[in-house]
Amino acid sequence: MPAGSCSATGRAAMAPPKAPIPDPPSSLESKHAQELSALTEAALSRQRRELAQSLEAALGHIPRPLRGAVRRVLGL
Repeated sequence: MPAGSCSATGRAAMAPPKAPIPDPPSSLESKHAQELSALTEAALSRQRRELAQSLEAALGHIPRPLRGAVRRVLGL
């Protein structure tokens, strides 16, 4: 499904990051570099999930029949 389109459940699809996450600094030990990468991935995943939830909550005051049109106008 293309980024920004609505799924069958009506939830806005979040676009993937525009650029890949850069590699950790070479000065970090391998163990710490892996931990940093895992924490960064987890934080980005949580951020995308919370952003999707907040967008859904923001649309909560709009009558249901109009939400699809509003999503299209907003590019969600």
